[in-house]
Amino acid sequence: MAIVKAELLGAGRCSTAIVGAGGKTSSLFALSRAFSARGSRVLVATTTRMLDPERGSVREGRGFAPLVLAGGRSLESAAVALAEAGSPVLLCASRSGDKLLGVDPPSFDALAAPFDLAFVEADGARGLSIKAPAEREPVVPSSCAIVIGLVGLDSLGEPLDGGIAHRPELLSALVGCPLGSRIEAAHIAALAASPRGLFKSAPDGARRVLLLNKADLADRGAVEGCVEALGEVEGLDAIVVGALGAAEEP
Repeated sequence: MAIVKAELLGAGRCSTAIVGAGGKTSSLFALSRAFSARGSRVLVATTTRMLDPERGSVREGRGFAPLVLAGGRSLESAAVALAEAGSPVLLCASRSGDKLLGVDPPSFDALAAPFDLAFVEADGARGLSIKAPAEREPVVPSSCAIVIGLVGLDSLGEPLDGGIAHRPELLSALVGCPLGSRIEAAHIAALAASPRGLFKSAPDGARRVLLLNKADLADRGAVEGCVEALGEVEGLDAIVVGALGAAEEP
């Protein structure tokens, strides 16, 4: 499993948004636990919605952090609750069934400031492995100095349809892959390169890290070809290949 290294996240305090598809929540939790174990004080949040780790996936909830719900609290009260919760701590607005609803970006920016690292899930993909963002996606807070864009490598070679892609028609139009045709490395490269693609809402000056996740589910040769194709994409600060969360499967 590849872990995004501390050097890549930069020195000092840093907020990082995770967007795209292919294991965002698993990656979010894996990164938060890894850096917390190294002594960093870590905040985790979402600006959209995610499965409640206390009520959803056993894998995602295992060993995770206390939950602070900010809905109905003042920023000062939420900050106190976060300070008392330890690290890593999960911040959301409220619960709705088995989902946690996200905080608004200004609240995230204010509450993340005291933490060494803050990770925010800023996109939704309904558990699928690849997507192109819709008009109002993703919801990336302005304080994020890094945007990690995910693509699930299990999408390589699969037909572009609703079984592998979230809103496949948007992805088809963006990358030039007809519906039903196989997703190739060139399509992933187009998704990463397009101003309307994976890094669409990255704040000015933010570092762009492409995380090719679920490497354990893909052919090694195909993965190497994909990385080679992505090497031609301008504007990427790093390409990471890994299987974040795979070791925690039940």
